Amino acid sequence: MSAPIAVNLRSGPAAAAIDPDLRGMIAALDRQEAGQGRRLTVFCRPGEEAAARDVAPSALCVPIADEMAESVRGYLLAHPHRLLLCPFSVLDPMESPVPAATWIPNLDHESSPERLTSAELSRRKVMVGPSAVRSRIVLTLPETRDAIVDRYGVPPRKILVVPTDAGELDTLLRAMEVALVHPPAASAGPARTAACWCGASESETFSPDYLRCKECLTLFLRQPPAEDFAQVDEFDQGFYGRDYWFSHQKDLNLPSLEERSRADLSGRNVYWLSALLQHVSPGKRVLEFGCAHGSFVALMRQAGYQATGLEMSAAIAAFARATFDVPVLQAPIDRYPELRGSFDVLVAMDVLEHFLDPVAELQRYAEFLKPDGVCIFQTPCFYQPTRSWEELQRSGDKFLAHLHAEHINLMNEDSLRRMLARVGFGEVRVLPPFFGYDQFVVASRQAITPIEPADYEAALLQTPGRRMALAILDGLMFIKAAEDRLAALQQTSAAAAERLTILQQQAVELEQLRADIGSREAELTGLRSQLAAAQVAAAQAAAAQAAAARASAAQTADAQAPGAGLFGKVMRRMRGQ
Repeated sequence: MSAPIAVNLRSGPAAAAIDPDLRGMIAALDRQEAGQGRRLTVFCRPGEEAAARDVAPSALCVPIADEMAESVRGYLLAHPHRLLLCPFSVLDPMESPVPAATWIPNLDHESSPERLTSAELSRRKVMVGPSAVRSRIVLTLPETRDAIVDRYGVPPRKILVVPTDAGELDTLLRAMEVALVHPPAASAGPARTAACWCGASESETFSPDYLRCKECLTLFLRQPPAEDFAQVDEFDQGFYGRDYWFSHQKDLNLPSLEERSRADLSGRNVYWLSALLQHVSPGKRVLEFGCAHGSFVALMRQAGYQATGLEMSAAIAAFARATFDVPVLQAPIDRYPELRGSFDVLVAMDVLEHFLDPVAELQRYAEFLKPDGVCIFQTPCFYQPTRSWEELQRSGDKFLAHLHAEHINLMNEDSLRRMLARVGFGEVRVLPPFFGYDQFVVASRQAITPIEPADYEAALLQTPGRRMALAILDGLMFIKAAEDRLAALQQTSAAAAERLTILQQQAVELEQLRADIGSREAELTGLRSQLAAAQVAAAQAAAAQAAAARASAAQTADAQAPGAGLFGKVMRRMRGQ
């Protein structure tokens, strides 16, 4: 048996005073549910159960006090329903956990305000527009249909006109069932011309898919997607709808949503929290748009911030609420006009690069920031933006991973500053990013004054919950100190290894020198031997030369002496000389 339908009568007039046409619609719903073996659920005020049963005899009446609106949401979370009908122009609760149909028969708060009480007029001015946008089905009269489309931008495909003939109510009910089971596909938006966010007309080819602006050096897609590609409709269809997280991420070989919800919490979320604490005191209101699984919202709330997330997909918003018990709004932000100017901080991590027109989007979100509020953004950074695609490929640069169709604009440090300045955030403080390929900045309309660690640590010591956040931060600091110490040891080790290599090279050179010295010493010994032999030979030669000289001198003397002739020789021989 499928889930039943619920009708919320608690936010309108007394059940006994309900308009006859509306009574007929609710009675038809009651008959339909009973005919299918189900019981219509009717929420009413305490004490009006009998009047509610008079409208829907077979219904299950659930009394809920006016001041307990969240109880309707809690009941719907605990008891599955396939549709919630809100018959008094306002979706109640605004963040319905089940598909909702809202009956908006007229826009009297705009066309005929004098017909309404001041309280009802104020309520409708604030609530009717967001209700029309957030409802899966809008029920209205023929004369009001176009006004709802024009005034609130509601797609015509989700508006059902209620027949004036009560006999045709069954046709309306069947149309509602068809809209629930077979939601109409969104129409494709117009193509968009490739252009840089800064408005410069000149660009150059960077890669097969990207152009580079010659003015600010931003990279932007050569063939951007259609204007409405990022819109997720009330049926969770669209590029960033349910399938983006549960199918597309797997196609990219990225971690699952469940895996990321755990890994991010103990890694980048803690790092982001430390940056937030350095600029905004706990207790302030924070909106994280593009919160995904909601872990950072949860950590900020743990630290004492009034943090809220915003996501485009109803399924992902529900995942975040269920996983971390945090409040998550469903985009677009324009659905919540009552929140304009109410946030102290806007946070967007890995979001800006997905915007078709980042300036226009930032201007939209800036309307929800207080005048002295700050923004904290993380987005990929194209460092050294004059580099070529070929250079990135040759070096295997990690930035290449960011060049894909989801990243429409990839900024550098200067172009991000320009963009923020154009939106009014002239004060920018650049922080070290968690990942080296990102840029991480704090921006504001006013001067940014950092908060000292001693001050925000004192704030975190005030409550048990905040102490837990401080303990997580301390863990991050411990890990950071360990990483720094490890890096220092690795640096020292690298220096020692380099020194050891030098010493080893010097030892080899020393051995070579020693071998060379030994060779030279052997050569020197041989030369010394040769020298000694030469000296002996020289001495002998000198002695022989001296003896020859003496003999020659003696002969010369004999030849020159008296009687040196033949007679003298005979006489000397006779004398025995």
